[in-house]
Amino acid sequence: MLDYHCRRPSRVSGKAIRLGLGLALLASTALSSAFTGSAAMAQQTAAIAFAIPPSSLTSALTAFGDRANLQVLYAADLARGVQSPGVSGTLAPAQALSRLLAGTGLTYRFTSANTVTIARPAESGGAALPEGGIQLDTVTVEADGVAGPFVAVDTSTGMKMDVPLREVPQSVSVVTRQQMDDRGVQTLSDAIDYSAGVSASPYGQDNRFEQFVIRGFDENLLGVYRDGMRMPTAGFAGFRQEPYGLARVDILRGPTSTLYGLNNPGGLVNLVSKLPVVGAQFGEIWASYGSFDNLQTGFDINGAGVDGSNITYRFTGLVRGADTQVDYVSNDRIYVAPTLTWTPNANTTFTVFANLQQDRTGDTYQLLPAEGTLYPSVYGKIPPSRFLGVPDWSKYDATQYSGGYFFEHRADNGWTLRQNLRYASVDVDYRTAYPIAAYGDTTTLLRTAQENNQTLGVFTIDNQAQYDSDLGFAKNQVVFGLDYSNTQQDGTQYGGTLQSLITGSSPVGPINPYFPVYDSTVAPLINTLNTSQSLSQTGLYAQDMFKLHDKWVFTFGGRYDWVQTESSTQSPVLAQLAPLLNYYYGVNVPSTFQTSANNGAFSGRVGLSYLFDNGMTPYASYSSSFNVVPGFTQSSVTVDTDYGPLPISYSMQPLKPETGEQYEVGLKYQPNNGKSYIQTSLYQLTKQNAVSFDTTDPMQQAYYQTGEVQVRGFEVEGAVDFENGFKLLAAYTYLHAEVTADIPPVGEPSIVGNTPERVPAHLASAWLDYTFQDGALKGFGLGGGVRYVGSTWGDRENTIYVPSYTLVDAAVRYAKDSWLFSLTAKNLFDNAYVGTCSSIANTYIGCSYGQTRTITAQVTYKW
Repeated sequence: MLDYHCRRPSRVSGKAIRLGLGLALLASTALSSAFTGSAAMAQQTAAIAFAIPPSSLTSALTAFGDRANLQVLYAADLARGVQSPGVSGTLAPAQALSRLLAGTGLTYRFTSANTVTIARPAESGGAALPEGGIQLDTVTVEADGVAGPFVAVDTSTGMKMDVPLREVPQSVSVVTRQQMDDRGVQTLSDAIDYSAGVSASPYGQDNRFEQFVIRGFDENLLGVYRDGMRMPTAGFAGFRQEPYGLARVDILRGPTSTLYGLNNPGGLVNLVSKLPVVGAQFGEIWASYGSFDNLQTGFDINGAGVDGSNITYRFTGLVRGADTQVDYVSNDRIYVAPTLTWTPNANTTFTVFANLQQDRTGDTYQLLPAEGTLYPSVYGKIPPSRFLGVPDWSKYDATQYSGGYFFEHRADNGWTLRQNLRYASVDVDYRTAYPIAAYGDTTTLLRTAQENNQTLGVFTIDNQAQYDSDLGFAKNQVVFGLDYSNTQQDGTQYGGTLQSLITGSSPVGPINPYFPVYDSTVAPLINTLNTSQSLSQTGLYAQDMFKLHDKWVFTFGGRYDWVQTESSTQSPVLAQLAPLLNYYYGVNVPSTFQTSANNGAFSGRVGLSYLFDNGMTPYASYSSSFNVVPGFTQSSVTVDTDYGPLPISYSMQPLKPETGEQYEVGLKYQPNNGKSYIQTSLYQLTKQNAVSFDTTDPMQQAYYQTGEVQVRGFEVEGAVDFENGFKLLAAYTYLHAEVTADIPPVGEPSIVGNTPERVPAHLASAWLDYTFQDGALKGFGLGGGVRYVGSTWGDRENTIYVPSYTLVDAAVRYAKDSWLFSLTAKNLFDNAYVGTCSSIANTYIGCSYGQTRTITAQVTYKW
C-alpha cells in the first residue's frame, strides 16, 4: 500500500488529515457512483482565481489544495527536488493543476469530489483506486526529459532550504542540466562561462584544477562545493569535477560565510549531483569522438530496487581516452558514481552515495615566453600545442574518491531535520619541468624539474533543523545549523630550484621554445620540501526568512565560526646547508616553518525583497565574509651571500583572518510560468586584511597582510525559454576592481590604485538555441553563442597587459525517437588567445594559452 503524503491547509494537523481521509473513503463507499461522479466533475470544472508563484512542487501543491479546497494526495518522493512553474489566472482546478504540473512528468486524477491524486503516468494507469473512488479522465503532462527544464525556478544553495530564486536577497543563478546538454559542456569551466560575474579559466587552459574568478576574487581554493559541502584545493591537490555527474550548477555571488563559513567574498559554485529519482525507470548510454582523439563513452541509469524495499538506485559513469591541445599531454579519465536512496516512509529519505575518479593528464598550463605569444617575435608565433616539459616523464595523475550520505526527515509539526556527511580524498603525483629564466632573445629557456606527491582529505558534516510556520498573514521559515569540517593536506616535493643549492646545476636541461628538441632527461631528484596543513572549522548558524502577506520577504542570518589552523613546511635541503651557511656567513637559516592559530568570527546577512504579482522582485541586502589562510608573515634581518640574501634572524607570525562585506541592490524577474529568469544587480564588495605573497622574504615562504581590495560592479543575466523552440542565455558584467590599501614590505612599491591580477572589467556572453517543433525538421536543433572577456593584468604592478578576446561556440543536434545525435564546438573559429601571463622571479614572463577549437560529435540512446 502506498504511503501518501497529504497536503491540506496548514491549520489542519497530520493526524486530522489521516482521520479525514479515512472518513472520506468510508463515506464515498456509501454514496452512489453517479452522485460521486457528478460532484467530482463539478469540483473539477468550477473556475477559481489562482496566483501560485514558481516554487518547489511541494509548496505549489500545498497552495493549490488550500485555494481549491481539495485534498491532494501524493507519495512524498514524487515531489522531492521537483520544481513547479506555478499558475496564475481564473481557471478550473483541473486546468490549474495541469499548468502546475507542467514539465514535471507527473499526472493527476480526481478520485472523489474533494480528493485528487498525483502520480507518475505508469502508476496512474494501473494503480488501484481507493474504495469508492471514481476515476475521471487522466491528464498526462509531458516532461522536459531526464535533463529537466531549461530555466530553474528555485534553489537550496542561496538559503540552505528550497526557495524560489526570486526570494533570495542576493544574486544567484542556476546552470541547468538542459543548458549543459544543449551547449555540450565538457568541463566545469564550460558550464559556468555563460554566467554573469564569473571569469572562467582565468589562468588559460589548465587540466589540473577548477579555477575561476567571481566578482573579482579568486575562488579556486575554497569556492567549489558539491551538494552544499566544500571541495577545496590545497597545494597541487584539488578535486576535479566531472560535469556529466551533475544535475545542475548553482552560482551564489557575494559573501557566503553566513551559511557556509570560510570563503573569499566573491561567492561560490555549488555542484548538485545526479541523485536517484524515486520510482522512475530511465537511462541513457552514449559515445562521442572529438578533437585531439577524444574518445568517450558514458551511461546514466536510474531504477528501482527489489520490490517492497523502497530503494531506488542511480548509476552514472564515464570513460575517456584523449590527448589535449598541448603535445605529449593526455586527458584520460574514469568516473563512476553509484547512489542509493531509501524511502522507508513518505517523510523520510536516506541517500548513500560514492564516486571514484581517476585522471591521467599533465600540464596544459605551459609557461611559454611572452615573446611569440603575447608579443611578436622574429622567430614567429609559438603555437598553443607547444610543450616545454619532458615527454614520457611529465604527468599529473590524480585519483579521488568520496562517499557519504544525505538524510532528511519531515515531522508533522512543521520541523524538518537534515544531516549531510561526506569524506573526500585525492592523491596526486605531479611531475613537471618548467622554465624559470630566459637567455638573450628567449630562444633558450632555463628549466627546473620537480615532482610533488600530495594527499588531501576533507571530512564534512552539516546538521540542519528547519521549521516552517504559517500565521495566516505571514509565513516563516527558519533554519538552524551546526557544521564541522576538517581538511588535511600533506605533500612531499622532490627537485625544483632548491635542488640546485646542493647539486650546483639544474636537474633538467634548457629548451628552445620555438624549435624544441626533446632529448633532455631528468636527473635523479632529491627531497627538497615536506609540507603539512590542517584546518578545522566548526560553525553555528541560523537564518530566518519571514514573508509578510506574500509580498514582503525579510531575511536575517548569522553565523559564528571557530577555526584552528596548523601549517608546517620543512626543507631537508636547508637543514643540510644550515650548518655550512652559519659557519661561513654567520647566518641563521631556518629549515622548518611552523605556525598555528585559533580564530573566531561572526558573519551575517540581512535582506529585504518585495514580490510583485507580475514576477518583479526588487531587493537589497548586506552580507559579510570571513576567511583564514594557513600561513605566516615574517620579519628578518639578512646579509648578502653567494646564495643571495639570507637571514641572520627570522621570526614568523600567523596571518590574521581576511574579512569582507558587500552591499547589493537588484531586481529579479520570473513570471508565473517559470519559463524565464532575469536578474540585475549593483554591488560594492570590499575585502580587508588581503593576503599577498612577500617577495622580500629571503626564504620565499611568507606573506604580507595590510591590503584592501574594493570591487564595484553591475551585472545583468537572463535565461528564457520562449516555449516556441527558441531558448536564450545572455549575461553582461561590468566591474571596477581596485587595490584601495597596501602597505608593502620595506623596499617594495605600493600598488594602491592598481587592478588585481586576472580581473577583467567587462564580461559578456549570449547563447541562442532553436529546436524545430514540427514539420520535416521536427527534432532538429541548432545553437550558437558568443563570449567576450575583457583585458586583464598579469601582475600586481600592472605592467603585463593581457588583451581581451572573443570566442564563438556552436551546436547542432537531431532527436528521433530514443536517439539523439549532436555536434558541438567550443572556440569555433580557433582563436589562439592568451589566457594569462605572469612574472616568474621577476626575471621571466610566462604565458599560457586558452582553449583552442574543440569539436565533439556524440550519439546517445535513451530509454
